[in-house]
Amino acid sequence: MPHLPFATVTEDRDLSAGPTLFYGLQLTSTAAGVAEVIIRDGRNATAALVMRYRVPANETRDLTLSAPIVLRTGLFVDIVANVAEALVLFEALRD
Repeated sequence: MPHLPFATVTEDRDLSAGPTLFYGLQLTSTAAGVAEVIIRDGRNATAALVMRYRVPANETRDLTLSAPIVLRTGLFVDIVANVAEALVLFEALRD
């Protein structure tokens, strides 16, 4: 399998501009409660919602997709609550 770019995210972050393949993520929650992250197709927190992922308090879980999600305008990771760390796997495509 080819090496995929990844980013470690602890706050809202614009990871990619333009067409992008989103492969999955690993989400670690804090002790404070359920962690939630939103993946958006775009460059900011008002971009189109693609998916939400939640993990119970004090846990780490992987989300591995059987096929990547094609994002047309970019990849924005929206940290909602109680996220210690999100490891996001993605590949920016050339136009």
